[in-house]
Amino acid sequence: MTEVGIIGAGPAGLVTARYLVSEGFAPVLFEQGNAIGGQWSGDRAHSGIWPSMRTNTSRILTAFSDLPHPDSSPVYLPNQAIRDYLRAYAERFSLSSRVHRRTPVVALEPRAGGRGWLVRTASGERAFTHVVVATGAFHHYTLPAVPGLTSFSGSGGVAHTFQYVDAERLRGLRVLVAGGAISALEIAGDLAMAGAARVTVAARRQRYVLPKLFAGTPTDHLVFTRAHALAEEALSADRVNRLFTETAIRLGGRPQDFGARAARATVAEAGITLSQHFLPLVAEGRIDVRPWITRVDGQLVNFRDA
Repeated sequence: MTEVGIIGAGPAGLVTARYLVSEGFAPVLFEQGNAIGGQWSGDRAHSGIWPSMRTNTSRILTAFSDLPHPDSSPVYLPNQAIRDYLRAYAERFSLSSRVHRRTPVVALEPRAGGRGWLVRTASGERAFTHVVVATGAFHHYTLPAVPGLTSFSGSGGVAHTFQYVDAERLRGLRVLVAGGAISALEIAGDLAMAGAARVTVAARRQRYVLPKLFAGTPTDHLVFTRAHALAEEALSADRVNRLFTETAIRLGGRPQDFGARAARATVAEAGITLSQHFLPLVAEGRIDVRPWITRVDGQLVNFRDA
């Protein structure tokens, strides 16, 4: 039976292993963390999830085809449920025993003569004819290059979303969240609802924001449809962009109507993200929205002109 190396035991690594087993291969998984699940493992050394984080896709889209979630599950699952789901998936398909935990891969090199690959770990090396890299995209974070950021002197300090734990330690403080994608908006909502004195969000551009639910239906059920796929095949990119923009406005409204900044004319120009509570919290005055940061001086933050 041919062995195949898999680097990473998160969702991609596990489902790849499951498929390879069904095709008669013997997968060997290398996982740097203490547990399987990748970002969903909750291992703070390698995972950027926070305790209150929930999925940004509904349970139907956040499942493998051979193991659906129970109908009684929440529509948007807590991260702990995804962790348990991945562990259950590994157990159901006898993958757990194939995972080498606490075994980071330090090098992947072609073997002499082009006969496969060498997977190097701290404990040695292993040869495979084929290797699948399933390491994910969010293991290393970067802070934006904001002049004076290192001078920030506020008591809460500077942290990346990867380092965010919970809102409790920031209760009663004025907090600036820099960014306009889903993690930034979800954390801003988390902070506003958990009692931060003031929450300000600064972003380079205002995105269109879709709620997770529209009239009780998961938004991804309304957007990721067969009709949308057929439109992308049959219509011009410009027409698809205009249709997608019309859908975004119908489902989420125009950001400026909630008191946020105006988004550019189309989704292709502005971008799009997802958050159930962000725009309503802006409308209630619990989140303030500003342009991007130009400079930080101690506790004073300067913003770009709108």
